Amino acid sequence: MLILPYVRTDSGYVSKVRTGIVTYQSHAVKCLCNVRPAARWGSAWAGDNGQVIRPAYSKWPDYNQALRAVVRQLTDEQLLLQPSAERWPLWATIGHQLCQRVFWLCDFAGEPGADTTRFTNAAYNCPGDDDLENVLSAEHLVEAIDSTFGIVEGCLDSWTLESLDEVLRRPEWDDSWVHKRGSVIQRVFAHDIYHFAEVNEILGANGLAQIDLFD
Repeated sequence: MLILPYVRTDSGYVSKVRTGIVTYQSHAVKCLCNVRPAARWGSAWAGDNGQVIRPAYSKWPDYNQALRAVVRQLTDEQLLLQPSAERWPLWATIGHQLCQRVFWLCDFAGEPGADTTRFTNAAYNCPGDDDLENVLSAEHLVEAIDSTFGIVEGCLDSWTLESLDEVLRRPEWDDSWVHKRGSVIQRVFAHDIYHFAEVNEILGANGLAQIDLFD
């Protein structure tokens, strides 16, 4: 199988070369090799007596519910809104955010649950990154918010403070895929917040109710 190269440019973008066509992603870097979710690497920590990480991310469930509350009210027309002509529509930005939860926690970190979501092929097929044709409705997105956050919840309740220093590797992809478990969960949390801000940018510019993270 052909593995397609990524090249980081001076602007911080990552270009994906695909049969002579270059597309750009703002910050999400993914592997396009043959990915198979591993056995749950985190399960060994679930039976430990160590402190789980949920208290450190105590507001994350509230943030997820705030996203859900806003998305469920959006119309099909509103989900097509774009901050500018060259940027993704709202539905793709939200779909990308949710798909990346699956990529990092399941495909990379080995957590179960990818098959409970619509993103069963997250390494190859995420909204925005790979697919701007199959538009997701508010109903689709709400379902994805719930199913992907179920995976997050599993990590918050099974990963311990001690486990965060564990180094996770995917040498079958390439040697660069090496991250501590703590870095993975921080990345997913930060990625959520990044896109909450992007979604609010679009909503605010169009006079729509925004995601309130400070309620």
